[in-house]
Amino acid sequence: MSELRAADLIRDLFFEQEVPVLATNYKHGICRSFAVLVRSLLLSQRDPDVECPFVSGSTVAIVYFPNELEAAHRASAGPLKIDRVIHLNPHSLSIIRATLGWMDMLRSAIVFFRTVLTLKGGTFVGRLTYPLLGWLLHETFVRRLRQASGVRIVTTNMQHPLSIGVAWAASDSGHSSIFYEHATTPRLVFKDRGYSSYFVHFSHTGRMIESFGIASVKIHVQHPLTMDFLPLHQTTIRRVGLCVNILDSLDAVEAAALVILAQGLQLSFRIHDADPRVKQLKRLAERLNAELSNARETRIESYLTTVDLVVVGNSNVIADAILTGCHVVYYWTGDDEMYDYYGLVSHYRLPSSRDADTLANAINKLQMVVTDPIQRVM
Repeated sequence: MSELRAADLIRDLFFEQEVPVLATNYKHGICRSFAVLVRSLLLSQRDPDVECPFVSGSTVAIVYFPNELEAAHRASAGPLKIDRVIHLNPHSLSIIRATLGWMDMLRSAIVFFRTVLTLKGGTFVGRLTYPLLGWLLHETFVRRLRQASGVRIVTTNMQHPLSIGVAWAASDSGHSSIFYEHATTPRLVFKDRGYSSYFVHFSHTGRMIESFGIASVKIHVQHPLTMDFLPLHQTTIRRVGLCVNILDSLDAVEAAALVILAQGLQLSFRIHDADPRVKQLKRLAERLNAELSNARETRIESYLTTVDLVVVGNSNVIADAILTGCHVVYYWTGDDEMYDYYGLVSHYRLPSSRDADTLANAINKLQMVVTDPIQRVM
């Protein structure tokens, strides 16, 4: 790889970190970063299934996280007809060591650090973990893919460095790369990396991608016609799920919880599986006598059957609620640039709020709505 091409890839691996509100996901600190790298690269156990060679002409999905694995299984049952799913644990990437060997892994890491120092200086020292792993996975899969021909590589994440590295590897080794959406793709993170096809949930995402100059023939919408957020059956709102992730401040979460309880409604907190504030949210739930649900333990589809309404910020739970027919109120008190992050609120005209007062009004209005189901083209 040329130095120019390497620099372009490394810039892309830091793509998500250039968005301030998203960069918080990568502020691990030097000690934790070092521990993750040691565990992933040095202490991980070999996995013969993962290391099986690619078969020419096959379609292979490479995924990391549980929601990405679910997306790969959905893709397998759809038009993609995936032949193989490679499920990698970000903290156990023995495939890198098995493919590159110790010396080439070290050489690749040196190239990465030297380039990052030139491009970024020392400002990203505590946030190098996943970009480095994405770089090493790129080197790993370029080498492995060159042993086959006509392979189609499917990735399900457009912003995480590990998926970005694999998408680049497919291109750099002469194969095609396909993007299959595991969660709704926001405009803020869209980037064309030469994907041959885009599989997305909703038509509004497809139109957004097309607005970036992507040919419509490359875009495949999975749910072109479905119910809007209005439920398939009218339900009295008694129980509310307050869905929380790292983008929501604790002050905003507590303010929303107090609004919900003040209306005499039952409250249930739903915590994102990557939110590090579980202990604080658990204490808040106990203090408010509310229930607590963790995404690590139950699927969102199951959770949505237990509530009549979800109050949610910038989360793919909005899309899940649309598809399952659950009432939604969008609640966002953060930066204006992040308002309606996924574009779902304006497109489907969902009730929305920017503070506690407007949240109370939105819930009150929703409780008074009685209407027939509406079918709309999405």
